[in-house]
Amino acid sequence: MYRIFARIYPQFLRKKIESLLFYSKIKTEAQNFTGFMFFFSFLIALLISFIFYFFTEINFTTVVFIFIISITILQFFIYFLLVFRADRRAKFIERVLPDALQITASNLRAGFTTERAFLLSARPEFGYFAEELTLLGKRIAGGKSIESSMLDMTKRVKSEKFSKTIHFVSSFKKSYF
Repeated sequence: MYRIFARIYPQFLRKKIESLLFYSKIKTEAQNFTGFMFFFSFLIALLISFIFYFFTEINFTTVVFIFIISITILQFFIYFLLVFRADRRAKFIERVLPDALQITASNLRAGFTTERAFLLSARPEFGYFAEELTLLGKRIAGGKSIESSMLDMTKRVKSEKFSKTIHFVSSFKKSYF
């Protein structure tokens, strides 16, 4: 139902929202989310406009202006909630990354295989990053190369610092892994 409303947005904005949903780990289709976002904003803006129209003594053109401003503000609000959620996830991963790398290095020095070292490094206190480490360990155990598995991990987190760190670590794969 909401897919119809999603077509109102330009293609570049739909792609941006899709990537933000991916980075935020919100498991819903981008078209459904975008359509719901417009429909919800439209209804709330309509409600605000009716409240102003019936409870104040303003003319109809001002009510239309209030409607347009309301829908725009609500759209920006929802969009920025997505941006903040993706950034919060990235900042959390950046914060726990040194500890996770240290534990992984300790596991490797202890003699564990690479995939086992990553799987054992996935501690519950690492939250989002524990899921990434578990997925990384499973992909390596499944036969995917260490370097490509680590670089795939950077595509799921919107962080330049994380990406640079993983690229740096994966460049040492021949020496240590």
